[in-house]
Amino acid sequence: MSSLIGLPPQTSRRLRPTQAKISRWAAGGLLGVSSALLGQPARAASDRPADGRAACVQQHLQAQQARANGDLLGAKALLVACADDACPVPVRKECAGWLEEVQASIPSIVVIARTDDEASGPTDLRVNVDGAVVRAPTRPIEVNPGRHVVQVEATGYRPAQAIFIASVTERLKRVVVHLDALKEEADKPPTLSEPLPSTALSDAAIVGLATISVAGFAGLAWFGTSARQAERDLDKCSPFCTKKQVDKVRNKYVWANVSLGVGVAAAATALGLVIWRVPSSSSDGARADTAIEVAVGPAALRFVSRF
Repeated sequence: MSSLIGLPPQTSRRLRPTQAKISRWAAGGLLGVSSALLGQPARAASDRPADGRAACVQQHLQAQQARANGDLLGAKALLVACADDACPVPVRKECAGWLEEVQASIPSIVVIARTDDEASGPTDLRVNVDGAVVRAPTRPIEVNPGRHVVQVEATGYRPAQAIFIASVTERLKRVVVHLDALKEEADKPPTLSEPLPSTALSDAAIVGLATISVAGFAGLAWFGTSARQAERDLDKCSPFCTKKQVDKVRNKYVWANVSLGVGVAAAATALGLVIWRVPSSSSDGARADTAIEVAVGPAALRFVSRF
């Protein structure tokens, strides 16, 4: 077995025979342990049920394994359990001795929250280490050796975190986390009770309608040109043109008419919105020229309204 964390190799070698001895107790059962081995005080511990004494032995072994794996906090909890007075004397003595060594090896940290305004710093810190909530964040926090992440929250501040590495026997390591205060206006989430200004909505609607109008007249130009070309092709096959050829020309004319209707409707609606909002933005009585111009090929459709 490799040397245990926090112990020199000599102490680790000393633990091997003890571990083997405890394992033999577990295999053979503690009910048959002789009074010569346990001694007179063991008779007081023998009042504990056999399964309870076996649990002591199991905790004794698990504590050694947890300590070897670097889980000093887990080892501490197991050693506290097997150092109980109800456990067999040899187990209890070794667990108590190891508990002191483990306790001395466990690192601890102190979380310090810093803000730009130290005069009115946070008083309601909420801290968690590696996702586990810390109940008393203002007191030293015990951690296992290794890399950890501490997260800090406080009312009126943005959550923040810090990464640190704790070493064996390192006590009261200072972990400083800087908290930025929330800005009332910039960090205020949008609400449904604050609608966009009507001018912004009308501007967006006008732009959208103008885009639809351009697309409509562009469709008119494309489908109309294509339909005229297909109609000229029918002259070549007339009067023996198939129904499919005739329907193809008819469909193109239909789409050209639909595109024209969409373009005109969108342009007219956009013009109506422009006329509706211009007087309110020209309260000084000056004349305002408003125009929507849609160009399709060499031709152009222009609407002008004057106030």
